Amino acid sequence: GIEPLPDIDFNIRAGNSLVGFANYDQVKKAVEGSQQLKLDLFSDMTRIDEKAKRVSQVYQTFKDIQTSTVNGSDFTGTKQLLQESLDSLNEELNEYLAREYGIDIQKKQELEKWQDSHCPFHWFVEFYGIISRG
Repeated sequence: GIEPLPDIDFNIRAGNSLVGFANYDQVKKAVEGSQQLKLDLFSDMTRIDEKAKRVSQVYQTFKDIQTSTVNGSDFTGTKQLLQESLDSLNEELNEYLAREYGIDIQKKQELEKWQDSHCPFHWFVEFYGIISRG
């Protein structure tokens, strides 16, 4: 029979691969740099790491669904969950990265302008499953 085409939304990734966090240590350094505002580095890094793990798990489920005979609502629901999980984590990481670029993240218009011009690509998020295995 004919092989179904994979859903390319998550197989082709967009962004500026030179702007973004490549690994956990870079994220940690950025979070530490913003800690004058907050006191709980461990909690922030734990939350970010858990979100990244969740994205990786949902992505694996999404890939599994693509190659199985599952009903459309499972596929659609998993795809939506994956997109929401990625968006949430990328939004948080973009704020930390924007601070490193001297952007006042309280000024939403300034943050959005920076995001549009720099299009961060966080290798740490997009390839978490691979990077976390070393």
